[in-house]
Amino acid sequence: MPLLRSPLVDSSRLWAGRVVVAAAVLTAMTTTADDRGPDGGVAPAGLPLSSIGGAPPGVPEKAPGRLGSGAGPAAAVSLGAIVARGPLDAALVRRVLRAHLGLLKHCATLHPGTGKLVVGFVITPKGAVSDAKVIRSTFGQADLDACVVDVVRQRVFPTPRDGGVVDVEVPLEFAKS
Repeated sequence: MPLLRSPLVDSSRLWAGRVVVAAAVLTAMTTTADDRGPDGGVAPAGLPLSSIGGAPPGVPEKAPGRLGSGAGPAAAVSLGAIVARGPLDAALVRRVLRAHLGLLKHCATLHPGTGKLVVGFVITPKGAVSDAKVIRSTFGQADLDACVVDVVRQRVFPTPRDGGVVDVEVPLEFAKS
């Protein structure tokens, strides 16, 4: 028995599925890196990514460093020796921050320069960040300091053992790559 005449397959659904798949393939083939949001989503033609939630608040549609943005050289950010005083290993703090290094690089591309910055913060018993602040900076740029503090403040870390708190200091080095 042919597939389309089978009582188990609704041919109108099958046809609609093919149209949806064909539209998705066509969209994927005709979009550029600039059409995609940070999560890979694509905005309908002519609409900004922010209209579908693609660009996070405070990040321009064509963020520096994205393909096709015409931005200058990318920034390099490296993590120094992390000091974690409390019931959470510094290696776990490093792992979380390394996973979000791209956000710190974005801060550096917004405020280009070479220098060092030390950010301090407290990890609460639930893994949230409190009291994030720049302890030392060779930049002297309040905007860069605020960007880095915002990135750190939004991170969630593993919960410290025994429900304790952890005081953390993270040295960051910014350079042009």
